[in-house]
Amino acid sequence: MRTTTKLLCAAVLAMAGTSQVTAQYVSTSQVADVSELTDGYYVIKGEKNDGSDGNTGFIYYQTTSPNYKVDANKQSYAEDEKPDLSYVWKLTWSGEGENRTFTLRNAESGRYFAASNSNTQTMAGSEAANLRVDVQEESQKWFLGATNYQVDGQYLYVTINSGQKLGWWSGFANAADAIVTFYKVDGLVDVPYKYNVTNVGISFEQTASAFVGDAYAAPAVNFYTI
Repeated sequence: MRTTTKLLCAAVLAMAGTSQVTAQYVSTSQVADVSELTDGYYVIKGEKNDGSDGNTGFIYYQTTSPNYKVDANKQSYAEDEKPDLSYVWKLTWSGEGENRTFTLRNAESGRYFAASNSNTQTMAGSEAANLRVDVQEESQKWFLGATNYQVDGQYLYVTINSGQKLGWWSGFANAADAIVTFYKVDGLVDVPYKYNVTNVGISFEQTASAFVGDAYAAPAVNFYTI
């Protein structure tokens, strides 16, 4: 059984009722420098490093396995197009200096890019990946690596595999590694929902995201987070 904090939601709804929705949701310009990658919402385009056909498009999350994929049919956004929330990712930085990393949480499902402790063709698991962008000096390509684990002394990087599914592989700038491009998304807010599991005495909170002015849908409960 679940309950929602009515006071909190009412406050957010009041804000939505008085705010003006921006006409342009997705920036037409990519984030040009890693230093400009700040906390906020993004859509992320992935391109397989070997340049093979059918392996470029925006990254999204789906509830059926494989969960993390590239949509080869989605190559761009119109100026006034509102992106589906399954394609939007909330970036949050943490740490300092060389230990500074970020997480990516899907705006619709609340699921994070999931870390792996081994080379894998699919991205799965419940541990949020601590991410960083590594830039190849000669090409200026951006690659997305996770610092949670190493394999043979190397960090794992996001790959695009057969069926356009995302996975992890150790080493930098491999043929299957995903070249990533970030585009800022405006007009979103986070909505926390509080749940009480009364028969076992557990309370927890889960966050969904929505565009200002849209109806808020409670997130699907991920019981592994309790």
